[in-house]
Amino acid sequence: MSSTYDPVLVLVSIAIAVLAAYAALILARQVTVTRAWNQRFWLLGGAVSMGIGIWSMHFVGMLAFCLPIPVSYNLAIVVASLVVAILASGLALFLVSRQHLGSKLLLGGSVLMGCGIATMHYLGMAAMQLSAIAHYNGWIVALSIGLAIVISSIALWLAFRLRDARPGAAASWQKIGSATLMGVAIPIMHYTGMAAVQFVPTSLETLPATASIDPSTLAIMVSAFAFGVLGLALLVVLEAQVSERTLALVTANETLQQQIVERQIIETDLKHVQTVLKNRAEQLRHQNQILLQLSKHHAIRHGDLQAAAQAATAATARTINADRVSIWLYNEGKDILSCLSLFERISSCYHEGMTLAAADYPAYFHAIATEDLIAVYDTHTDPRTCELAQTYLQPSNICSMLNVPIRLVGETIGVLRVKQIDQKRQWCPEDESFARAIADLVALAMDARDSQLAEMQIRQQAKDLEEALRELQRTQAQIIQNEKMSSLGQMVAGVAHEINNPINFIHGNLNHISQYMSDLLNLLNLYQQHYPDPAPEIEAEIEAVDLEFLTIDLTNVLRSMRLGTDRIREIVLSLRNFSRLDEAEVKNVDIHQGIDSTLTILHSRLKAKPEHPEIQVIKDYGQLPLVECYAGQLNQVFMNILTNAIDTLDEQNQHRTYQEMIANPSQIQIRTKVIAPERIAIHIIDNGLGMSEDVCSKLFDPFFTTKPIGKGTGLGLSISYQIIVEKSGGKFYCHSTPGQGTEFIIELPTHQAVRQVA
Repeated sequence: MSSTYDPVLVLVSIAIAVLAAYAALILARQVTVTRAWNQRFWLLGGAVSMGIGIWSMHFVGMLAFCLPIPVSYNLAIVVASLVVAILASGLALFLVSRQHLGSKLLLGGSVLMGCGIATMHYLGMAAMQLSAIAHYNGWIVALSIGLAIVISSIALWLAFRLRDARPGAAASWQKIGSATLMGVAIPIMHYTGMAAVQFVPTSLETLPATASIDPSTLAIMVSAFAFGVLGLALLVVLEAQVSERTLALVTANETLQQQIVERQIIETDLKHVQTVLKNRAEQLRHQNQILLQLSKHHAIRHGDLQAAAQAATAATARTINADRVSIWLYNEGKDILSCLSLFERISSCYHEGMTLAAADYPAYFHAIATEDLIAVYDTHTDPRTCELAQTYLQPSNICSMLNVPIRLVGETIGVLRVKQIDQKRQWCPEDESFARAIADLVALAMDARDSQLAEMQIRQQAKDLEEALRELQRTQAQIIQNEKMSSLGQMVAGVAHEINNPINFIHGNLNHISQYMSDLLNLLNLYQQHYPDPAPEIEAEIEAVDLEFLTIDLTNVLRSMRLGTDRIREIVLSLRNFSRLDEAEVKNVDIHQGIDSTLTILHSRLKAKPEHPEIQVIKDYGQLPLVECYAGQLNQVFMNILTNAIDTLDEQNQHRTYQEMIANPSQIQIRTKVIAPERIAIHIIDNGLGMSEDVCSKLFDPFFTTKPIGKGTGLGLSISYQIIVEKSGGKFYCHSTPGQGTEFIIELPTHQAVRQVA
């Protein structure tokens, strides 16, 4: 059977759907914001309004369906479909009024609501009475139910999302757009369900008699009823919202008025607080400046405890307007407090020396040892200070007292007392904080004092250790040098002794040999005079040995042998003079003899060699008296200085050509002179490499040497300095210029007291 749709009624059904959707969004918010019985009223009224709107849309949509046969409706089934629509609407409003709408709740609600709408639709179709049989397409029916569920899910989500939107243009447009979307989507499900049915005519039997009304007229009546119900619902909601907003505005106005009054009170209090804070900030700024100045005070930084205490007490009294401020320190047993400094602000006077014993005031001493700070408003009633009343508080009329323990490395070493006289005082946090800072500064001054004392002790110990080290080095060097010179002296004396005996034997026999040879030569001359014609064999032997040359040369040989033995005897004598094993005490010594003996020993180093010419020794001896000194040790000094001079000249010659050495020969000058009635000077000068001022300043230090590793011990000049200055009472100094040479000057007294050899 063919069917058609009335387009006007279709549009009316869509309009009803849009209006119902918009009413649903408005009612969802109203149900959500109300509580208790009001919420139930809005839930019931909203369910009825929405149910009528949804049912009207479906019923108008069914009336828009035109068949070529008359159609009537079963009133009971129509009412049943309306009840289902109301129940589905109530379920929807209940769900969107929940605090949370989870996915499970959304899915379950969508299924129930979709099935309810589908039930409403198909009940409405079942209410149709006509001479035809309705055949339904199962797939399209299932599709319509699925669409109902999907559309219900979208409607629930939109209603839940927009229920808390703040009133305004944006929210209104969002609701209108969402209502339009839902209003278009809901008819889709209806007309999909209508498409699932197909009517097949039956025999034209007479239907039961029912009231018949024209579909268009019925549609208009239903639409008017739907628009009226929905409009009334919107008006009621609007009225409720206006009332709520009016009440909210009144409440807000009252709240605002109250806030204005409170704000005025707060502003007044704030101004007062700002004034107080400003004064406190100014006070704190002033206190910080005072603390900064005290921290830079010379006495605090350098540990002058008495001056630091006076500065701290005076600054505290003047900064926080206290009458008296004092600093007390414990004794070692911590049973007596002694006043280090007491300052009186009114008279600007300092006092000190008072004491308090723990045996007399146990509670006060216990409080100092255990409490971080003792702020006393009334000293006569406070259990910590009342025991001081008769002996300490009443004579000075001390009414209030602030006590801050002075601690150093976690140990209480004293207390800072701030006192108010003649009136009681409530100590503020700024006073307490400032007093704590002053106590810390006093502890800092004590720490600085202890550190300085410890540093002075460490310096003295370091100085003593350094002096002991120097003495040990000098002693070690002296022992090494004495052992060295003793061994050398013994060796030299032994060698001299061993050489001296055979040389004396040879030198003594040379006189006899000379006499014997002279006698033999005279005898030979007599033979030649008396026997001028010798035998041929004798004549041949005379020619062979060259008798005339032998006679002349023999005399020369004996003369050279005598010169050689004389030279050896001189060397042996020089060795004995240098070693001076028999002269360990002070004796009158010929200085020139000691210098010459040293030069004799060093002759092999002074003479010319293939690589360099002879080192010239220029002597400029003055008329010196005999000098009282340790001869062997003085010769040791000459040996050290001359050896160093030869070393530096050899080092210089390594960097010069032979022609440069000839043009500017190496020289050692030795000058002696009398510089005072009982004082002489010895100058030993070389024209070697010279030394810098820095090297000269360290020249006499033990173990200092300018020579490469393995070529010097650094002991020679140090020991020489001891011999000249400490043992002989003279002076020993050096002048040197790099590239020009070095001059050593020895000054000795000609007479001195006999000294014990170290």
